[in-house]
Amino acid sequence: MKKRRSRDFFTGFSTYGMLAAMNGTGKLATSAALLVTGLAALVLPTLSAAAEPPARQGGFVLNGNADRGKAVFRERCAVCHGDNGNGKSAIAQASPIKPADFTNGPLMAKVSDRDLYLVVQNGGPAIGKSAQMLGFTGILTDAQIRDVVAYVRSLARR
Repeated sequence: MKKRRSRDFFTGFSTYGMLAAMNGTGKLATSAALLVTGLAALVLPTLSAAAEPPARQGGFVLNGNADRGKAVFRERCAVCHGDNGNGKSAIAQASPIKPADFTNGPLMAKVSDRDLYLVVQNGGPAIGKSAQMLGFTGILTDAQIRDVVAYVRSLARR
C-alpha cells in the first residue's frame, strides 16, 4: 500500500509537471517536459527496486537462523561439504573440483552473504563458480536457504 501511494505521487507529479509546463497555446514546453520526465525516470526505478527480492538488492540482509540451518545443512549439504563444513567428504575426495571449506575464515571473509545465498539458491555458476554446486531452488524454501547460509557463516567463526 505504501509503495502504491509513492508511485502514484510521483506519477501524479510527472503529469502535473507536464501540464504546468504548457504555455497558453496548449503546447508543451520541451525543456520543462524533459526535466520532469527525467526526474520521473530517475525516481520510479528506485521505487520499483525496493520491491525486488533482497537477493537482488545491494543492501542484502540475510536474516537466517544458524540453528535451523544446521539441520538443513546436515541433510542437504554435508554429503559434499562434510559434516563440519570443511569440504572433506567421500564425494569431495573423488571429485576433481573440491567443495569450499567453510571453516576457512580468511576464505569465507571474501564471500558476501548475498553471494552465498545466490550459490545455494541458484548454484555455483550464479557467481562464476563450479557447476558441480547445484542450486536448491524448488528444493529448499527461501527461509531454509537463508538459514543454511547463516549456519555456513557460523562455521568460519568457530
